[in-house]
Amino acid sequence: MIAEIFKSVFKNFQSFLVIWVVIIIVNQLFIFGGCFAPYCLLAALPHTSIISALILYFSNKAENEISNGSANSTKYETTSSSLNTYQTDVVWLITIEV
Repeated sequence: MIAEIFKSVFKNFQSFLVIWVVIIIVNQLFIFGGCFAPYCLLAALPHTSIISALILYFSNKAENEISNGSANSTKYETTSSSLNTYQTDVVWLITIEV
């Protein structure tokens, strides 16, 4: 059990670092004008860390919902039946127009 927790923490930390490095590079290039001086990097640490943590949180949340099967299947059924109704309406419209 403890080993699983450490594996999960390590995996999440790796994901966080990858996301954070990408965000901080993009941030430095587009917001700070390509400044990679230490004072520019220090200024970018708080908001890039928060953005990275939010991205990681929502991506993990989405993965957990998909893996647990808690996605709302009735929503997809409703969407599918609505799409079929829409297709039927389009067919009727085409036959009436012709």
